[in-house]
Amino acid sequence: MPARWLAYDLLKDAGIAPPWIEADKEARAWLDKRDALLRTAEKSNSAMRRTLEREMTTVVARHNAAVDRVNATAPTTRQHRAQLVLGDELEALGRALDGHHDGR
Repeated sequence: MPARWLAYDLLKDAGIAPPWIEADKEARAWLDKRDALLRTAEKSNSAMRRTLEREMTTVVARHNAAVDRVNATAPTTRQHRAQLVLGDELEALGRALDGHHDGR
């Protein structure tokens, strides 16, 4: 067993995760927030568009910052994550908002 994995086991036994694992948990939490925001948009009206767009912009920025930390510190590229593309996420948000209005 490489020394790195032994160190990870010791940290795990102590209830401490390596920084890349903590950053990965954070990235996953931001994805959950993105999904919740899209669900909210499906139930919202167009008056909420600007507010939801600002929230999505924040979610994407924070997710991508967490992904940067994962990708910079993970022991191999297998643990790397992809960043979100703000334009794609804003498009999805727009579709969710527009779907509310036309019965989709």
